[in-house]
Amino acid sequence: MPEQKGRKKKPDPKERVKKAVRKPGLEKRVPEPAKMPQKRTIIDMLPDLLVKALARHDDFIITCETDPGTEKKTLHILSGRFVTPCMLNKLIGQAESQRDEGSTLISRKWI
Repeated sequence: MPEQKGRKKKPDPKERVKKAVRKPGLEKRVPEPAKMPQKRTIIDMLPDLLVKALARHDDFIITCETDPGTEKKTLHILSGRFVTPCMLNKLIGQAESQRDEGSTLISRKWI
């Protein structure tokens, strides 16, 4: 719509809110739009979780569970004091015996 000379343009209500926000003392009265928190992916969270667990000398376990009814997969990440020396030896033995099925075992000295 072409603007006519001599007539003032009707102010946009959004513009009035923007101007009100700039006036001193009114900043607290005009609420800011709600911001949705950004959900982090598991891949993004893993390094931080691992570093925290290592700093506390905790066990760090990642396991995948498949629901037999729906075939839906769920990833579980646990950190804390879970594995006894006896359990660890059993898990290491199981991983070694399943290497031909694709199991991986990596052991390194703690510095």
